[in-house]
Amino acid sequence: MENILIRSVNWVGDAVMSLPAVKGIRKLHPDSKISILAKQKVADVFKWEKSIDEIILYKEGLK
Repeated sequence: MENILIRSVNWVGDAVMSLPAVKGIRKLHPDSKISILAKQKVADVFKWEKSIDEIILYKEGLK
């Protein structure tokens, strides 16, 4: 099994527009674990997407 990490975009609208790409990745890699690395403000966009196995949050402004 492969692990795939997708770094989310920063804006809600862009995150919504990225969902078909995530679904496409799942279709190409059905047995892989797909994780999204996202800021809190866009994480809810991915919350109900069945193609995603894990959402990893990161804080804005980390130094």
